[in-house]
Amino acid sequence: MANLFESVQLGSFVLANRVFMAPLTRTRADADGVPGELAATYYAQRASAGLIVTEATQISPMGKGYINTPGIHSPQQVRAWSRIVESVHKSGGRIFLQLWHVGRISHRSLLPNDAQPVAPSAIRANSQIVQRLMPLGCPGTGGMVSVVGSHPTCTSWVRTIRSCSGFCATPNRTSPRSAT
Repeated sequence: MANLFESVQLGSFVLANRVFMAPLTRTRADADGVPGELAATYYAQRASAGLIVTEATQISPMGKGYINTPGIHSPQQVRAWSRIVESVHKSGGRIFLQLWHVGRISHRSLLPNDAQPVAPSAIRANSQIVQRLMPLGCPGTGGMVSVVGSHPTCTSWVRTIRSCSGFCATPNRTSPRSAT
């Protein structure tokens, strides 16, 4: 039986141990979805895990469903994530970015130009999101709003995924068609 603290091979990566850090939404990015120094410190402090899986990270401005969550679709966001990855690597860790598009679990107030959310289904989810944070001790709902109906489309999702593929660092990718 393998020891939890033994190294393990994961694809082309050799991980220091078998401890994986699960993703946790931190909601610490700025309003433009740029993670700051606090994120770099947070992830570097956890570099002793065999693998860190980051918090969910928007692949498009239309993929946002929660305030203060990070993205990977602007040059500023890419630079910020590069600094985070560098800090984790300097601490001896491995880190994978979890890509995210919330689909219908969003609200116009979080999207560019008050746009309607984009999802594969126009059926409105029975859910709420936080539109704004309230200071501790303040009465109120913390800016909770119901999600709105979405515009069904697959085309824009495909375009988004294709535009994001330039950020992937997987040199030996196997296409879904050839992986049988």
